[in-house]
Amino acid sequence: MARAERFLLLAGLLGIVLAACAAAVAANRYSQRHVQAVAIIKALGATTAQVRRIYASHLTLVVLFSLLLGLVAGQVVLIVAESAILHYVGDFRPELSLRPLWLGSLTCVLCASLFAARPLWQLTVTPAIQVLKQPAAVLTFDKWQLITGALAVFALMWLFSGEWLISIGLFLVCGIFIALLLGVAALLVKAAKPVAAGQSSAGKLALANLRRRLWANSFQLITFSLALFLALLLYFVRAELIGQWQQQIPDGAPNHFLVNVTETQRTELAEFAKTHQLQSEPFYPVVRGRLVQLNQQLMREEATKEDRSEQQTGIGRELNLTWLENLPAANKIQSGQWFSTQSRGEVSVEQELAERVGIALGDQLQFSIGGQLIAAQVTSIREVDWNSLQPNFYMILSPDLLQGFPASYITAFYIEPERYQLVNQLARQMPTVTVLSVEAIIKQVQDIIAQVTLALSFILVIIGLAAALVLVAQVQATIEQREQELAILRTLGARYAFLRNALLLEFTFLGALAGLFATVLAEILLLSLQQRLFDLPFSFHYTLWWLGPVSGAVLVSLLGWWQLRQLLRVPGAVLIRRVLQG
Repeated sequence: MARAERFLLLAGLLGIVLAACAAAVAANRYSQRHVQAVAIIKALGATTAQVRRIYASHLTLVVLFSLLLGLVAGQVVLIVAESAILHYVGDFRPELSLRPLWLGSLTCVLCASLFAARPLWQLTVTPAIQVLKQPAAVLTFDKWQLITGALAVFALMWLFSGEWLISIGLFLVCGIFIALLLGVAALLVKAAKPVAAGQSSAGKLALANLRRRLWANSFQLITFSLALFLALLLYFVRAELIGQWQQQIPDGAPNHFLVNVTETQRTELAEFAKTHQLQSEPFYPVVRGRLVQLNQQLMREEATKEDRSEQQTGIGRELNLTWLENLPAANKIQSGQWFSTQSRGEVSVEQELAERVGIALGDQLQFSIGGQLIAAQVTSIREVDWNSLQPNFYMILSPDLLQGFPASYITAFYIEPERYQLVNQLARQMPTVTVLSVEAIIKQVQDIIAQVTLALSFILVIIGLAAALVLVAQVQATIEQREQELAILRTLGARYAFLRNALLLEFTFLGALAGLFATVLAEILLLSLQQRLFDLPFSFHYTLWWLGPVSGAVLVSLLGWWQLRQLLRVPGAVLIRRVLQG
């Protein structure tokens, strides 16, 4: 849940960054359209300081209005969300928190000051002589705007995550991804230069337009690639990885664990299983103990909640210790040797725990059990298949160490769903035995995943809208340039169908490329999740490789067409008149 909360915050941050990028594009276009106005008022005697006060007041009013509107809209959405949660979770009691208010306010101010203020600052230094020139309506970003934008992104990452290391790591990963994406995009556009020569077809004209607006198109690639990447990642984690993980559970695997079984209840449980023909596991003895020393070095006496949830080392709390003569079926020796009949004072350690704590073969461990200290030497490191749903242990000791301690037992049954009434019968017959339903736990995990997925879906809607906003802002920023191009092409005899096809192909190429980049990034992360989080075998997601590019091509082409469809319908004479008057 802690990781899900952090991921939700960072995913929401991506939507904010995309919206801020759209604001930066809009600020650039606003500045370009007001160059002549600034030049005129300066020619009439206004100073640079006066112009700065005028546009600073404009930006301040926009920020205040946006802040007020955003806080009100946020509170409305929060009330609706709390009502929905109350409907599903009856004991939920919402609490007033000031964090969303100050975090939202600070986010608004940061985005305005570090994303949109720079273009307005450049606008105020426009010389009066500019009134005699025609401004170039192109999308440009200077290095200082890139620096301030990067600072804003890092500051937001730190504010939303609350951790420096995560913020630095995420910032570096995003920077590397953007650099690689821009490099690959530039190479592809450069490679397409010979193909686009001549512009005798709609496809060649589309490639030529992509080359002509390389910076703006690269910016669109970044925004849509990130948005599509998150959408694809969520879909495949939900649709495939979780399903594959559940399929790893073998048929007939135990689905009910019985713990706190006493010595006298073992025979009664064995008879119960035989009578009802239940598949049962062996009885494993369990003794509670604490690892206190590693090679004569004291271990931490306590572990924080975060340490336990993140590392699950078992240090700082009692462990379930057992002793066995034979290696369990779901265990495999990675190094060392299993116990022999002559083994004395030995312990076998689970591989992941050994790596996290730093335990190696030959190390001396000391355990505290019921106030007594026992020492054991590590003679084997085991790999445990936790998906087997059999009783498994981090530490298994040789029989000579624990046989003198009082122990309880643990075992497991497989009970068919139609025979679940046996669980109630068993509870009545042996009330001191604790029955844990694995299927109930898995169902609860599935419910949590479904709730987190629903929240992520809501975040993804916001991210998709923010990415669409970026595309709208960028298309609007190039509208004058496109009018000039269309006027020239109409003068040369280009027909409506030719221009329409070129426009659709331009955005289709751009969307397919963004989908391809998103697919590569999503596949890399999915493969990592497969092996590290779900312990699944390596496999490609073939559906992903056509779904990503096709989704990108369709979405971007539809958005681009919606933006420019009216421009294509303008008669050529009107376009030429607009260009000449502009």
